[in-house]
Amino acid sequence: MSFRDFIAHCIDVLEAPQIAILFTTAWEVWNARNRLLWDNKISTVDDVWRKAASMATDFLAVGLRVQDSDSVLEVRIANRWRPLDQGNFKLNVGLCVDKGSKSVGIGLVVCDAQCLVMAALQQKVEACDSILQMQVVAVLSAVQFAFDMGFRRLEVDIPYKELLLLLQADDMCLAPIGPLVDDILWVKSFCYFCQFSFVKSVCNKAALVLATEAVSSISLQVWLEDCPASIVSIVHFESI
Repeated sequence: MSFRDFIAHCIDVLEAPQIAILFTTAWEVWNARNRLLWDNKISTVDDVWRKAASMATDFLAVGLRVQDSDSVLEVRIANRWRPLDQGNFKLNVGLCVDKGSKSVGIGLVVCDAQCLVMAALQQKVEACDSILQMQVVAVLSAVQFAFDMGFRRLEVDIPYKELLLLLQADDMCLAPIGPLVDDILWVKSFCYFCQFSFVKSVCNKAALVLATEAVSSISLQVWLEDCPASIVSIVHFESI
């Protein structure tokens, strides 16, 4: 079919996250064509998909951003990647909500101090009415997975301010998600070191890519040191 027919067909059959990925990829392919035609610069396939993934996740992150309440939130923000303490592992968590299919994609990436991807996971779960509950389910799944894989020194970066405050509070959580928060803290208590920090979505592209792909996946997928090259490259790119 022609390119016009292809685009029209995709708009008819795809949901919002997939359409965002489609158009940003098509746009970056066109940019690569222009660089070759006008500047005589050749773009590799890795260059094209990495830039396309970056644009797509930035666009999708707008819909994932947690709205601040009227009160001031005292949360330390990690504006970009920072090196780990030796022996610690970075755990990044991503969430993608697909209202059309009423499902939620969860993505997580575990890296070591040298930015090598040690493990990754993408999983689809059923959505609910509470965005906070979906966030706490994603973080619980992430820390439980990391613990089960043998990672006991974790620096967990999450882009959810309200949830982070609940995890850092000294008092018991009386919210409806209290039992789930307690489960996260229970896993934390068995780690040698476990620290939760807030990070902007722009610093969390690899986990968001996995979460977005999970929405259209039919089964849970786990990688142990054999993560897709696309995710490895995004992690490396973020650490530069």
